Amino acid sequence: MYVDNPDNLDGDKILLEMMDRDEIHGHKHVFEKTNVLISRINKTKGLKIVYPKNNELFIDIDTEKQWLDFQERMVVYTNHFGNDHTYKVSPSISGLPHRHIVVTLPFEINDIMRIALQAVLGSSPSRECMSIYKLLDDDLQHPTLFMERV
Repeated sequence: MYVDNPDNLDGDKILLEMMDRDEIHGHKHVFEKTNVLISRINKTKGLKIVYPKNNELFIDIDTEKQWLDFQERMVVYTNHFGNDHTYKVSPSISGLPHRHIVVTLPFEINDIMRIALQAVLGSSPSRECMSIYKLLDDDLQHPTLFMERV
């Protein structure tokens, strides 16, 4: 999605479309436009960018089915990694059924492990593919982030 004039757009709707878009392949300018758009949305919509701590996962859930899948996958995660973690669920900026889940782990992880665990736990496949793309692009930082209301 190419945005010529982000000033005329509904921030929540466009942000979600850009975060979940499929046309990111090989288009660095899309991320540059996204950064400009995020900056403008933050100013006009009262949003802030939140980055994960070194021991956090950011799970992005878009549907009720993904929410149920996440709960089942947390059982599998617990069977392998133990029960020494917590998670907090909140509606995303677009409202339910969209959810943001922050999982706090008892150990630190790097970006690639974060993306892998987020995908395993059922985070939005489009978002995690975009995160991998951003991670592989040396000029882009923070492959994982949430937009939250201030």
